[in-house]
Amino acid sequence: MDRQLINTYIISDDDSSDSIRITTELAEVIMSGKAKLVELVQLLGDHLTTEDSVTRSKATSCISGTITQLKPETLTRQQVSVVTSFFSERLVDDESIKPVLSGLKAIVNMDNFSVSNTEDLLNSIFENVEMSRLTQSNRHIVFEILAKILNRHLNYIKSLGGMFVKGFIKITSGEKDPRNLMASFSINKVILEHFDITEFVEDLFDVTFCYFPITFQPPPNDPYKISSDDLKMALRSCISANDLFAKDAFPGLIEKLNSSFLSVKRDTLITMKSCVENYGFEVIKSNWKLLWNGIKFEVLHGSEEDVPDLTLEVLKAIASTLTKAPESFYLAEYLDTVSSDCNDKIKTPQGKLSQESARIVSSIAQSGHESFEYIINKSIPVVLGSCVEPMQIDLLRAVLDILFQFLDAAEVIYGPENKKDMVKTCPLVAYKDPIFGLLNRTLMGSSRNEVSLINLAIVSLIKLTQLKSVLDINEVGLIVQYLDEIILTEENENISVVALSGLTQIAKKNVNLILDITFPAFLSQLPDTDTSNHAQTDNKLTKKTSLQILGYLADLSSSKVIFEVLCIRLINKLDVVVANGASAQYIQAIFLNLYNALVKVSRDPENDLTFYANRFLPEIFTRVFNASFEEPEGHALRSVTVIDITANMFVLISRELSEIQESFILDLFDVFVHESPSSLLISAKYSRSSLLEGTIATNLVSIFVSALAPIQKEIPLPGVEPNQLLQKVIDVCKSVTNIHDRLGFLRLSGLIINKWITNSDSDSVASQLKSLMLGVEELNDMRVSISNLEIFCWISKGLVLRGDQQGYSAVNQLVSLFSHSKLGVFVCRALDIVFSDDDILCKENNVIIRLLSKHRLFSTVVPQLVEGFKSAEGSIQANYLVGLSCILRSVPSKVILPEVPKFISLLIQSLSLSDPSVKEATIDTLTVIMVDSSEVLSAHISTLIKQLLESSKPSLANTPAVRLAALNCLKLFPKTFKMGLLLPYKQQVIQELSIGISDAKRDVRKGAADCRQEFFELDIKN
Repeated sequence: MDRQLINTYIISDDDSSDSIRITTELAEVIMSGKAKLVELVQLLGDHLTTEDSVTRSKATSCISGTITQLKPETLTRQQVSVVTSFFSERLVDDESIKPVLSGLKAIVNMDNFSVSNTEDLLNSIFENVEMSRLTQSNRHIVFEILAKILNRHLNYIKSLGGMFVKGFIKITSGEKDPRNLMASFSINKVILEHFDITEFVEDLFDVTFCYFPITFQPPPNDPYKISSDDLKMALRSCISANDLFAKDAFPGLIEKLNSSFLSVKRDTLITMKSCVENYGFEVIKSNWKLLWNGIKFEVLHGSEEDVPDLTLEVLKAIASTLTKAPESFYLAEYLDTVSSDCNDKIKTPQGKLSQESARIVSSIAQSGHESFEYIINKSIPVVLGSCVEPMQIDLLRAVLDILFQFLDAAEVIYGPENKKDMVKTCPLVAYKDPIFGLLNRTLMGSSRNEVSLINLAIVSLIKLTQLKSVLDINEVGLIVQYLDEIILTEENENISVVALSGLTQIAKKNVNLILDITFPAFLSQLPDTDTSNHAQTDNKLTKKTSLQILGYLADLSSSKVIFEVLCIRLINKLDVVVANGASAQYIQAIFLNLYNALVKVSRDPENDLTFYANRFLPEIFTRVFNASFEEPEGHALRSVTVIDITANMFVLISRELSEIQESFILDLFDVFVHESPSSLLISAKYSRSSLLEGTIATNLVSIFVSALAPIQKEIPLPGVEPNQLLQKVIDVCKSVTNIHDRLGFLRLSGLIINKWITNSDSDSVASQLKSLMLGVEELNDMRVSISNLEIFCWISKGLVLRGDQQGYSAVNQLVSLFSHSKLGVFVCRALDIVFSDDDILCKENNVIIRLLSKHRLFSTVVPQLVEGFKSAEGSIQANYLVGLSCILRSVPSKVILPEVPKFISLLIQSLSLSDPSVKEATIDTLTVIMVDSSEVLSAHISTLIKQLLESSKPSLANTPAVRLAALNCLKLFPKTFKMGLLLPYKQQVIQELSIGISDAKRDVRKGAADCRQEFFELDIKN
């Protein structure tokens, strides 16, 4: 072992790189067996005993630093004992205390630190360490040493009697540092849970409870990340860890409830509950009266946010704990006292504190079957006894409010969510008849003006239906009939919504009642046609429209069974209404509500949508498909709305068909591409022509694209090469004039190139892009050029989304055309195709979308736009502004903000353009910048105020949406910029806003008034 190395360490700075390097080298020498630890001690020799405290501390630090670097198995048992004694003796050396403690911390982590070392070390720490003289970090090491010893040799330390407890009390007394308190509380909890503390109860309680309540708030950038809640929970676990604390803890906690601080009350009640739950019934049976009398007023008279709720949790915990007692007497005594106190107030339902009292007993009843049964039998007769006919509305409402609280409690114990007590019958069954009768009379006999009362009766009846064995099936059926009648006849939509929600709840348990009672009632009110010459009046009892009833049926169809029946009934109804010449609106409503019901069913992961792909889709698709060939244009089944809804059904189901997507795509291509039989068509009455020939029935393309979109890219396109398919789609797209079909083909081109054309086909892709660009630039027929431009943009979009370089190159080509005198005005708007989000080319449809594709595209294009704008002249500059606007409205603000200084001048000039969509997008972007990066706009305040005021005035370019956006943006100025910047413009703004105050649109008038108020108060607020 090198003496020179030792000498270098002695003269080096503490914790320097040289010190760490030397101790690491020394440790490696010892671990390799080339030297022993005793040799290091011998080499340090005089340095360890010198009167020079700095040198002595450095020598001690050399040993502790070296030991810290050793592996736990390095030192023998004898070496551990020697080193432990060495450091223990030096605990009195204040100048060397840090390395001594660090050395002890390393030693207690050694494998051979045994029980034989424990007692002497603990005695030395407890006798020689004065915590008040140590720094926070050194005190923390002491706690770490104690925690480690306790963890390793708990049973041995317990056998030493009270030595450790007594020593710990001395060590922890007066500690204030949050990190050290966390360590202290951890040790304290072990003591309280595992040691006999009878001799030290008062002292331990004092050094624990003295920290309650925790008011600590962590400083900014706290390196230890200790929160106030961390300390609260750690202290709470100590206070509630040992029932010997009860005699002091409960009175102390009750006293803390007198605090005026809400946080202290919360902490107190949460801690009280923890104590009740952990101390056990032997303690609680002697203390529940103290607790009841001490905290009940927090419910009866409390109003501070959640304090009453937390109080009720304590009262419930008392009941739950007493339930565990072997004798039922203690629980009965508690419940009898509580019931007697509360029932005195409940017997007068309209009286003061009656609702609060009901809240107490009903909450305690939630603690379990025993408590619920006892309280119900005590309180329900009191409530029902207060019902004196004829009942005034105020009395009836008060009684129902109380009953609802008990029903709510019953649902906790006996409702469908609680499986624990479901074997026991709900005690409310004994009072079913009077409760059921009262609720029925209220529901059917109350004035329809009493909305809140009727709604209360409805939700109470629903609660009854959820309780096990309370109502029989006929009684639940009667409730269903009541709710059906309300939904169909009630003009107040608020009541209808509550009733429908109730039916939805019942449907979860009683599907057959909905199918047997509700469906026939609702369906009978749907006419077979809504045209005047076929008006159906028989059996028409409802005040609701057909569209509303269809919506109700969809809302009820959240389960697979109900949805299947709904499909059958509505498809049958669809055939009838179509045959009778019903309006397009009615037919579209049937489709829309079938789709809405499908959405509800799909949200349940247990519902397998494969069934709907095989049964439901063919029924719908066959009707739409055949109508496209049989019926004339303008027929409801050929409408864009119906076809779009059908397409949405396809996309929804296709997303979920992970296991059968391969067979699904075969069926899809058989219909649309190969002209072959397909299970998607139940019966095809007419010969079909291929989608790729461009002669398929109008508007059906969107169904094919929507169904294909979610298919995984690994599944090959059946019977056709992707390149060939893409080329055919491009060819068809050039000739299609129907806007709906054209959009479908354009999306299809982007979809194919994104998923199914690989990098190995890059030459083919380049050729197609080149051909399209030649078509764009040909200019013989502007319609042809624009058609090629659209296809070019959609293919570029598919490439850009997957991060393909050819896509970015294609976009650069587009930007280069901004300066073209004829094409620029079209190309700048077409850029929106590449940047905007699309419902088909999206992540949900398994489209390949690279994480930073938009970010990269933004970074590529914006600099080109800025440079192009600077070099352009006249009207050409507008092309760059429009292009920038298209980008900004489609890119997340977090991508835009860092680049704002580069294009802020272009953005401001965009406000002078005549395109409303461009102006609105520009103003929205300015609003985002103002909120997140306002300093960029400070130099342009004058121009911005002028342009925004101009944009707030009616004109062809300033639509209501533009005017409102301008006013909302301008309204932020006083909140964003300093008063000195805005004061010169205050009067101008207020004066010109008078135009907005007189605007024809109410929203714009309000926006102008709000904006003017902000400027009125400009110098007041600042």
